Parts: sequence; C-alpha cells; structure tokens
Amino acid sequence: MNHSPSTESSSVSRKLRVLVAAWEAQGLDTDPQTIEAELSREGVRIEPGQWEKMLQGTIPPACSSTLHGIAEHFGVNPRYLLTDGEHARRVEAQLGLLAALKRNKVKNFAVQQLGDVGAETIERIRRLLDEGPEAA
Repeated sequence: MNHSPSTESSSVSRKLRVLVAAWEAQGLDTDPQTIEAELSREGVRIEPGQWEKMLQGTIPPACSSTLHGIAEHFGVNPRYLLTDGEHARRVEAQLGLLAALKRNKVKNFAVQQLGDVGAETIERIRRLLDEGPEAA
C-alpha cells in the first residue's frame, strides 16, 4: 500500500485519537504529558511534544518500532497502527463496542470472545447499545 506522508499522518493520527477516546471511555488518564512519560518508561522513543503532534497529524508518523510500542501501550495489535484495511476496521469496531459497553455499565463482556464476528456486526451492536432498539 503506497501512501503519501500526509495521508499516512492523517491515518495514524486518526487511529491514535481512537485509542485515546477508548482510554477516556475507560476513565484512564489521557493527558499528553502523562502518555509521553508512560511511553518513555516503557522504552518507547518519543520526543517531548511528539505525541501531541502525532495526534494532530502535523508530523509524519513515527518509525514502526515507536508505533509498535504505542500499540502495545494501548493494548492493541501493532498492525492496527501500521496498516489499514479490515484489521483496522475490526479494532475500531471493537474499541467502539467496548466504549459503548462502558457507557452502558455492562460489565465483564469480553469483546475478544466475539470471534469471527465482522466489523459491521460489531458496529450494529454498538449502535444498538448507544441508541436503543430503533438503531437496529
């Protein structure tokens, strides 16, 4: 897949914002300086201010090893940040479902147990939880 740097920056930036939103839905700290400090402690090479610029898409994406470390920090497969396609859509659908479950105070539901359920089905479940039966 051949992406221009700005397209790639935009894609990575959007994905990082999805991860931050998922953390916010879980009540986790999403302060940029806190995230940079946590990443540094975990051995991820990130410069001061780099996290915010990556979120804004104003700089090219970090190297793949940095993106790999960021993905691990947020608990997702590194392929999510490194590639586009069905895997990325599935991760985003799962994160959206998890956020909806948290908002609806549904406990102990493991999104990973959905197995081979497609991204569209997961998205419909999330909409159903967010908007009620009229969303189905």
